[in-house]
Amino acid sequence: MRGIPARMPPIRSPKRQRGPKAKTISEQILLPHQLQPIRYPERTYRQFQKLRVLTFLEHHRIPLGRGGEYRPPTQQEASDLYKVPQRTISD
Repeated sequence: MRGIPARMPPIRSPKRQRGPKAKTISEQILLPHQLQPIRYPERTYRQFQKLRVLTFLEHHRIPLGRGGEYRPPTQQEASDLYKVPQRTISD
């Protein structure tokens, strides 16, 4: 095996820093659009959807599994079923 040279692992270059160092908050210059509060999209629901959720809460009953007892649904259960935020149902 004299004619075959030994394989050496490649020499790695040192890690390079990617981009400039981050500025502290006091050094940052905020642009006008960064000073505005975050706006969230406003969701509206149709009258039919509102009535359906309220009717579910008022008239539906969930069996407890013992002796024919039932309980009314919670707002969170209605929220999960109809994909409406619980806060919206509460208001």
